[in-house]
Amino acid sequence: MKEIEVLVSLEDTLSEAKNKLCNFKLHNHKKTIDTYYTHKKLISLHPSSSGRLSSCLRIRENNQDCFMTYKKDHFSPTDEWLYSDELETKVESAYINKEILTKLGFYELVIVNSDKYTYHYDKNFHLILENVLNLGVFLEIEYSNNSDITDVDTIKNEIRQRIKDLGFVNCKEMNAGKP
Repeated sequence: MKEIEVLVSLEDTLSEAKNKLCNFKLHNHKKTIDTYYTHKKLISLHPSSSGRLSSCLRIRENNQDCFMTYKKDHFSPTDEWLYSDELETKVESAYINKEILTKLGFYELVIVNSDKYTYHYDKNFHLILENVLNLGVFLEIEYSNNSDITDVDTIKNEIRQRIKDLGFVNCKEMNAGKP
């Protein structure tokens, strides 16, 4: 599945951000633990010198569900993050999958703990408000579609406008994930 998203770091507190989203129905709230893995022989899973990942292997635990995900990010010639190809599957046990990865030589790169609030927006767009431990409050609007995406710039600009329309004007766009 192709995903195009814009992720912004908010100056708003979690409470202030929730107030700006009060006209939307809260779909769910999940406590999420994302564990990112790397491997000494798989350079593609190593962070760049600036700390950015261009691909990642992740185990996500939230409430009672667990998923294993591989993401490959695509960048413009000017190094702007455009979109991600994502392969994700539900797994039965985070513990067993972590053990398998460890036995295969993978090791933890970073663990990200967050509270995620997902709101109904419309058919192809998802709105996620995140309170990330030790990093702050983030807003992500994501466009996902199973068909080919041809005009990434138009979709990203539409997402940016939607963020402004929601009242989030003092925010910083992140270029491929959280710091």
